[in-house]
Amino acid sequence: MQQPTDDPAVKAAIARAYEVSQPYKAARPLTICHCALCLDDDTENLLLDPPLHEIDRFELAAYASAIQADGSNIEVQNELRYFLPRFLELIAKGEEVHFADPCLAHHQLGLIDYRNLWPANEVKAIDGFFEAHLSRHLSQPIGWTTTHHGKPLAYSIVADQLCLASYGGGDIPACLKLWDRHPNPTAVQHLAVTVDGWLCVSDGKLTVSSQAFWTDRPEDSALVIDWLSRSQNADRLRDRLPPGASPELAALFASAETIVSPPSHG
Repeated sequence: MQQPTDDPAVKAAIARAYEVSQPYKAARPLTICHCALCLDDDTENLLLDPPLHEIDRFELAAYASAIQADGSNIEVQNELRYFLPRFLELIAKGEEVHFADPCLAHHQLGLIDYRNLWPANEVKAIDGFFEAHLSRHLSQPIGWTTTHHGKPLAYSIVADQLCLASYGGGDIPACLKLWDRHPNPTAVQHLAVTVDGWLCVSDGKLTVSSQAFWTDRPEDSALVIDWLSRSQNADRLRDRLPPGASPELAALFASAETIVSPPSHG
């Protein structure tokens, strides 16, 4: 689903990514797998002939599947640096640039130890995008759908944006700190949905529901779980229910509060 990219912070982050990528170019042949199953000559032409900001998501998805990320190969790194701003731009529009799942769009980026290999200004530009992208989603209302039984069901894709950042080697503690301090009341609604979806109480003990794609990110997943399950989140959920909230939203907050309340852990 396409989304507008008129958020000032997101636009600034994308512009900054284009700025820091200017020294890098990509040329034939790309340092990728060129087998027929990965990336053929026609697709390579569609990656290299148009201006960077006009490259289509399908070609970038093919590139993401064909690249063989290697922190020791400077050609691979520089090609990825060249394409990266367009990846970010399309992700900000809500366009999928991976054939498996949007959360994996930056998987190859995460395989390169760029936090230690790339200049600080480039790392800062990547972090700036992840944080601006997350902040925009935290500022948007949660969504509602219905189960097959006709009951209302809240949903949020904020955890998906964290997963995207995790696969891309993003600074997850910084993202969680941003969520903690986010000024928009909708951020607490996303907290309620995520707690209710990730955690549950079974036999008086807090347990974690399996989350698709997070199983390959054990360290970051543990950080998110620890952050979600903090007892102070119970106070946030109790104190920040919006005035005049619908019965459905009130029930969601109450459920999430119960899950993270200290007595439930005993």
